[in-house]
Amino acid sequence: MSVELKRAPPRRRRSSTMEAAPDGDAQKRVAPFLTKLSNLVESCPPEVGGWTPDGLSFLVNDEAITHQVLPNFFSHTNFRSFCRQLSCYGFRKTRRRKLSQANGQSGWSEFQHALFQRDRPELLCQIRRMEHLSPSDGSRAAGSD
Repeated sequence: MSVELKRAPPRRRRSSTMEAAPDGDAQKRVAPFLTKLSNLVESCPPEVGGWTPDGLSFLVNDEAITHQVLPNFFSHTNFRSFCRQLSCYGFRKTRRRKLSQANGQSGWSEFQHALFQRDRPELLCQIRRMEHLSPSDGSRAAGSD
């Protein structure tokens, strides 16, 4: 009995998943996710989310963004998928803001990235999706000296 192995589909070229800047420079490309995220944070109703006063991070209401905003920008309504995507681009959930149930602000999350700032869209082209090693790649890299 012979088993036929199927080839994996070809990988997408990175340039096709990036939006070119008007000048066409390869270094000035912005990932579509980042463009959508920027538009989402800018256009979010205040009761759903938006920039913090310093403009260095943004807040989202976990429940409200799922139903009211995510479907307008992404093809899903899963808040955990949204958080996972943020993490892939190096965004971190901040711990400095302690929102408690006592002040009526439970269910809010704050995210921050050094290059994601209010009124600084030119920084978006510097944010890159992080490359993750698969377990097999990691073991080979660790064993080769």
